[in-house]
Amino acid sequence: MTAWVRVAALLALAVPAMAQSPGMYGAIATTKSHYKMQYGTANGQTDAPAAIDAAIADCEMRAGIRGACEKHLAFRDRCAAVAEGDDHTGAAEHAVSRQTAERLAVAMCQAGNARRCTIVKSFCAG
Repeated sequence: MTAWVRVAALLALAVPAMAQSPGMYGAIATTKSHYKMQYGTANGQTDAPAAIDAAIADCEMRAGIRGACEKHLAFRDRCAAVAEGDDHTGAAEHAVSRQTAERLAVAMCQAGNARRCTIVKSFCAG
């Protein structure tokens, strides 16, 4: 067995174990309408489904309409940010640091029709 084959075999064994390791989960939900964005967040959850459910519930509470929100993104042991544009649209992104997530969210927001985007929420799940 060559050194590369041994490394590949070790990685194959390690990756599934790492994928199932416990961590803290977060999620962002947004309204289904793209004309006026509303959002909800969750962090510090023990699994992805709980984070998604909590984010959707938060979004629906903010929007005042049950069934108005859907999962935008879910993540584990990362940071996330929500940016809102001057046209009431927005974007949400996640990354390894809060600053990077904020920068990505603003860039995605500005890629739409908004001229000015500001961070309305940023947080870390882990």
